Amino acid sequence: MSTSCRLWETTLPRIPVDLPLSVDREAPTALVTQLGDLLRTAMRDGTLKSGERLPSSRSLARQLSVSRTVVTEAYQQLYAEGWLEGRHGSGTYVADLAPREPEDPAVPSPTRL
Repeated sequence: MSTSCRLWETTLPRIPVDLPLSVDREAPTALVTQLGDLLRTAMRDGTLKSGERLPSSRSLARQLSVSRTVVTEAYQQLYAEGWLEGRHGSGTYVADLAPREPEDPAVPSPTRL
């Protein structure tokens, strides 16, 4: 009986994103809030693009010198807001339909016919 070894390729790169993030322990804002705001801004301004893989919570916590709980809570909040999505066994990614800034109410939106 013959067995074959098949190498599985993923369609998504597993290259970690280098995030130039830093938190300020002296700031009055909680570290979780700071991190969430930084990641949200990076997604909003295009530094982090839809479908891009984020670092693991352990890796990002080590990079920022914070507890892993800070990162997991920030990630959880961004999941709840629709900014992030998890892919079982694959990691955390920027959601394909990341929320957009609300439109200016003074500018009328196009009407559909």
